[in-house]
Amino acid sequence: MKSLLSVTLSLLAAIFVAAAETPDPETLQNKIQISLGERFFVSFQRNGDALSAPEVSQKVGNKPDSVSLRFERIDDMALLVTKNPFGETLRFRALAKVKGSSTYFETSILPISAKLSSYESWQDDIETLILFDFSLSKELDQ
Repeated sequence: MKSLLSVTLSLLAAIFVAAAETPDPETLQNKIQISLGERFFVSFQRNGDALSAPEVSQKVGNKPDSVSLRFERIDDMALLVTKNPFGETLRFRALAKVKGSSTYFETSILPISAKLSSYESWQDDIETLILFDFSLSKELDQ
């Protein structure tokens, strides 16, 4: 009985710590908000491996290193399609908000290898994503 109580308390502590670490969308810098049904391109200022000052556009234009983003619903799945134009692995974090909620939760996003596309899907009724903490790395598993 003591071990069950100990495990339960440990799980509750982990949940509270995870909830406390969710970034506040209002204070995030260099973020992009994408709502269900949207599709656009994002160009960045690059400083080494860091990507900052995201600029959203409906066309690639004269910036060939623009990340392509599309967020749509297919059947009962929310799907984020990301095309990485860079010669390095693209990494970023994401907050998600489900329909009818006013709070965001952090969700996992896998790194996207150089010059490839990524397909992230959720069964949750997600209506908005906030993407942030963009960076590039030479290796996939860093």
